[in-house]
Amino acid sequence: NQQNIALVILPMDANLARIEREVNRLIVSGAAQVSQRAIEVQRELVRAAAENRELATLLQIIARATNKTVVVHDDAGVQMEIAYPMGARRPLPGGRGASSDAGTIEAFQKWLQREAVRAIGGVVVSPLGYTTALQVEKRVAGYLSLVTSSSPLEEFERLVLTYGSEVCAVQLAKTRAIATAVEQTRGD
Repeated sequence: NQQNIALVILPMDANLARIEREVNRLIVSGAAQVSQRAIEVQRELVRAAAENRELATLLQIIARATNKTVVVHDDAGVQMEIAYPMGARRPLPGGRGASSDAGTIEAFQKWLQREAVRAIGGVVVSPLGYTTALQVEKRVAGYLSLVTSSSPLEEFERLVLTYGSEVCAVQLAKTRAIATAVEQTRGD
């Protein structure tokens, strides 16, 4: 205002109430579109899980939607699966997102010992980027991470990570139950 620069120039007979309603509609519509896109990704994940697709397939759906590398670690912090976005190259050793790099793995495991409790029920910053817990029957079965150095996390990415964690947790539980049943069958 001190520089006399107008952000919006309106005609003198403009209906300010109508303009305010339209601006509010555009803002709400934008937020609704983000939620709708995230729900579509969740539906795709649920369909893939219902078709008995592997955890790697679920991670690939998340990686493709967010255009970021996605990693699942077990409850001890050992990497189980990783998915890269389409067309992405594997990160160079030592680079951000090189989840197979010994330093990154060590930093993540130390972080789990100190901060993992914060990841339960939410998305938190971790050495990999952003991480959330995979909970099965109120027990942490693993961790889902979106590998990124950008901050803050976009709302769409947060929603996809949250929705994805629910589906991945169910898939992880199903895989473990099958493995346990097979092991018991072999033992009998």
